[in-house]
Amino acid sequence: MATAALIHRNTLKSLNREGGRLLSMKNNAEAIIRLSEGSITPETVEQIIMHALAIQHDAEDTQAALQNTAIAIGDLSVTALTQQG
Repeated sequence: MATAALIHRNTLKSLNREGGRLLSMKNNAEAIIRLSEGSITPETVEQIIMHALAIQHDAEDTQAALQNTAIAIGDLSVTALTQQG
């Protein structure tokens, strides 16, 4: 079983990555807003779709990472309880 320190370190790394991914989602959303404020051309629609797909991909990755983080926190709790008793 992994040590509490290793679980803690890996969980922090994961949460930091998710912070970066959320910033990417924010930037893509802002790009969609900017693109929608101008004249809409087929190229603009394609760019909007690409940004939306990037947001969707980031959201799916974030969901999976947060589920794994929840599991890691559970493991950390079990490890802490095991070390106490």
